[in-house]
Amino acid sequence: MNRMIRIKLLAVVLMWSGLAQADENPVCSEPGNMCCYASNYNYNLPSAIANCCAVGDSVKKFVFMDNQDSKVDGQDVPIQLCSNLNLYILHKLKAPSKDDWPPIPSGEKRFPPLFKGENLENVVIAGDGEIDGRNNTWMGDKDCGDYSGKVRPIMMDLQGSKNLLVKSITLSHGPGFNLHVEHSRGGIKIEDVTINTHHTGSNSSCSLDGIDISGDDISVKDSEIRSRDDCIAVKANASNVRISNVTCHNGHGLSIGSIAMNGVVKDVEIENVTVMDSRFGLRIKMQKYANGKVENIKFKDSLVKRISSRPIQIKTDYHNDHCDDPGSSKCDKNARSSIENVTYKKISVHGGEMDLDCKYADVCTVKLRKLHCEDGATISCKDVDVDGECSCD
Repeated sequence: MNRMIRIKLLAVVLMWSGLAQADENPVCSEPGNMCCYASNYNYNLPSAIANCCAVGDSVKKFVFMDNQDSKVDGQDVPIQLCSNLNLYILHKLKAPSKDDWPPIPSGEKRFPPLFKGENLENVVIAGDGEIDGRNNTWMGDKDCGDYSGKVRPIMMDLQGSKNLLVKSITLSHGPGFNLHVEHSRGGIKIEDVTINTHHTGSNSSCSLDGIDISGDDISVKDSEIRSRDDCIAVKANASNVRISNVTCHNGHGLSIGSIAMNGVVKDVEIENVTVMDSRFGLRIKMQKYANGKVENIKFKDSLVKRISSRPIQIKTDYHNDHCDDPGSSKCDKNARSSIENVTYKKISVHGGEMDLDCKYADVCTVKLRKLHCEDGATISCKDVDVDGECSCD
């Protein structure tokens, strides 16, 4: 039997499986929807996704997980996603434990992610379910774990995507980064997502970022994030980013950067954000000698409270130790970065010292508008061209 015939037969079987469960999952009964897996259909989620992806790029795909909690076997990691896939997670999906996770591929430093997608187009990941990364099996109760220079896995690693919607899912206890959406090609929407990765052991951040994003045309809204590191990090080479109605707890706040060699972040608007009970609040972090650019950043209508270090910070010598090594090729000590047109408008800061320090930037222009300071909050500005007073209103 040749490959084309096998694929056509598979499509018929998958369509029949979905239609048989249409009464329990109304979406499955919509015209043209293939690969529907319903509540009493006995399936393995990674295999179901793989089978659905094999039907063909022109088919609109649905994979359901319903009425049961499931655990992914280590041999199924990473779960490969494909274009034109609508993946609905409706109950809890547990990642393998550390001992069952597949080894690091040759030549790489990071364990493979739980979910992986590269150059995806027209993908929806949604549902009211939860993906549990089981970070307690990686870190124990005391520290981040020692992996001899190896990096813990990402929960959901989506690279080079276009027209991607991630909505209403919960990511909990990720062993490393949680939602990693980088090098995007436009049309990225992250909505109503809950992330809870607040590990209770070590005082270290353990690189437990909530959401990392880069690329063009990205929005994050209506979400709540508990992390140990950056709540949301807008990474280098990002543009046209909108973040709104997000609450960040426990981590290192909402960050632009860190910016390394020749990185650019521009046209970012952050509004109606609350950062609380965290080490940092609203940050811009750039490595010394990065030759990077940060342009047209707006923080507005936001609340920062109960911050242990800096509620608002611009830092231009972030993690730059490698630059001081003799003969280092990782930076250009003649390079200078620029930070232009950064606006803080209607920001309410409760306590702490805000620190805007642009010592290693050639250009640094900041606008302060209606910066409300309460509970003893103060601000200092160094090597900054401030439009307005470096003070609270």
